[in-house]
Order: sequence, then C-alpha cells, then structure tokens
Amino acid sequence: MALNKEWGWPYAMFCALSISLCIVIDILQYSAVLSFLPQGLKDDGYQSHEISAVVGSYYWAGFLGGSCITSWQIRKVIAMEEEPLKWSHLKGHVINLIIGLMCGAIALTVEGLWPTFGVHFITRFAQGFLGAFLFFFSFFLSIELFQAKSFQQRIAITMSTMALHCAEVFGPFFGASVFMRFGQRAVFLTLAGMSLFGQLMLFIVYITLPGDTERYTITPRTPDNPSEKTPLLSGRELKRERGRAA
Repeated sequence: MALNKEWGWPYAMFCALSISLCIVIDILQYSAVLSFLPQGLKDDGYQSHEISAVVGSYYWAGFLGGSCITSWQIRKVIAMEEEPLKWSHLKGHVINLIIGLMCGAIALTVEGLWPTFGVHFITRFAQGFLGAFLFFFSFFLSIELFQAKSFQQRIAITMSTMALHCAEVFGPFFGASVFMRFGQRAVFLTLAGMSLFGQLMLFIVYITLPGDTERYTITPRTPDNPSEKTPLLSGRELKRERGRAA
C-alpha cells in the first residue's frame, strides 16, 4: 500500500509555496543582513576577525546541524528497520518546519531589539543550526508530499530550488532597501514577520493533511492488470479487509 498523494492543483501549489517560502525565509535571515551588518560592526570598532566570526557563524552552525542530520540518517539506515511512510510522518515534518521558523523568528526579534556583538553571534549561530533542519525537512516534503514522478512533485522541487537561489541573490538587495528606509531594526522585525506568515501557511498545510486513518490509500497496479486502477480503501476499510484476511 502507498499513500495517495494526488492533490488538486490549487492545494498542491499552496503546499509547494509554503515549503518554498520556508526556504526563502531561512536564506533571507543570512543574506538580507550582509548589506549592512559587517559595516555596522566595523563602525562600532570591531576587528575583521570578529566580524567574520559573526558572519561565518551561520555557516559553521549549518555544518554542525547538517552533520547531526547526516549522522541520524546513517544510524537509521544501519541500525533501524525501514518503516512505511505515513501521513503522521509528513505532518510531523511540517511541525518541525513550524518550530524551526518559530525559533528563527524569536532569534530575529532578539537580534533586532538588542543588536550587540554577542547577540549577533549567538543568534546567527542559532539561525544557521536551525537552517540545516529547515533545509532537510523542506526538500524532504517537496519530494514526499507529492505523488512520485508526478508533475506536481517536479514543480515543488523546482520551486524549492529556485527559492534557495533567488533568496541568496536578492536577499542583500532586499535587506539594503529596508535598511536605507527604515533602519537596521526594521530588517530583523520584517524578517520575523515574514517568518510568522510562513508559519501560518505551514499550519494550514498541517491541519489540512489527512490522518493515518482518514486519507484513502491506493494499491499499486499489478503486473497482471496494469491498465485497471485498483479500488481505493479508507483506513477503516483497510483494517476490515486485513481482519478478514487473517
């Protein structure tokens, strides 16, 4: 049995957009401040190695987070039995994205209200560590939330990839525009507001995804009858059929 992940196009695009926005917000947390933060720290009297520590802490923390994810996935492959994918797994990954964005929004708010050297370093580090998990779960959902090898899945993966590159390229321009008009604090608070909006979209995805016993599952077509679709069974009907077979 495989999950039936064939969505209507409006809902599929909403899910793909929610996932892509998560990546955009994560990248903007780093790229949007590059246009003013290093110069601001220099004007405050900090040396080059101190400025590079603040800016680079994002990437070092991202490397640490990526190492944690990789180690966990290797452990799952070596020491744990493979478990069939369930709707609860996908909903759990959506919750992970919401929590990651929420923590990032808190860090951005703190950074905007108390822009000291130590706060910049700690919040940059935290955002980089959380960003590794946001990347992993975002791209995972881009693949697993949609029917395998479907056009919707290709669109979702493409949107996530484009979100990554566009946020990297246009982030400094966005940060500079807000900074020139409203100041440094406005940049961080704007990013925090965008994060809250992304959390709202992901929460809508979470509550609209089916539960393990509510969504229909679809049986793959058999080699003996590849042209005819097999009937759809709900979770309750599936349990009833298994009981009869036993």
